[in-house]
Amino acid sequence: MAKFSRRRSNKVKLNNRLGSRRNRILFSLATLLFVAAGYLAVFPIEAEGAGYLVAVTDLPSNTLLNESNSTRVNLSLGEQENYYIRSTEKQDQWLLTKAVRAGELIPLSAVDDSQRVDCVNLRIGLNLRLGKDIHIGDQVDLWSAPANAIEGAIPNQIVTSAELIALSESTDALSQNQTEIEVCISRAEVRSLVNAIAQKEVVVAVRSQ
Repeated sequence: MAKFSRRRSNKVKLNNRLGSRRNRILFSLATLLFVAAGYLAVFPIEAEGAGYLVAVTDLPSNTLLNESNSTRVNLSLGEQENYYIRSTEKQDQWLLTKAVRAGELIPLSAVDDSQRVDCVNLRIGLNLRLGKDIHIGDQVDLWSAPANAIEGAIPNQIVTSAELIALSESTDALSQNQTEIEVCISRAEVRSLVNAIAQKEVVVAVRSQ
């Protein structure tokens, strides 16, 4: 019986040592996790990659970048990193020379640091709504025809490849749809558009081919 008791005593002591070691390991891991969590709470890790400017809304050309129409995202672009505007640049120094869609990175090729305006902005009401596939910054053609045209009258294209600057759609008191657009047209086409407005002709806009 004495041998049996000693063996049982030795076994119990061995289990205690293993249990103590396991508890120490678990306690150490818990302490490390607690310290790491505290560090991250005080010093959060930023997303990897450099900061770049992204358009918040559809931006037409001749738009001056600012904090309301562009925002920063962190991305790793690799070999493409030199093709887009860094967020460290001053936004108000850049003027778009090309349209940029909402959510797109703003490329360096689409901006200039000096204002260049080669067209004239004019607002006009349309007789038909624009297609849903037309966005701010797209190129549109304007066509006109007399409101009381005789059968077989041929509409005239009065503006070619005008950039769509702004768009507003509403419904009047008679529940009729009203569409008004602002377009940037060449100076040579101003006369034709103004004449169509003066003659109260039907004017429609379609995407340029």
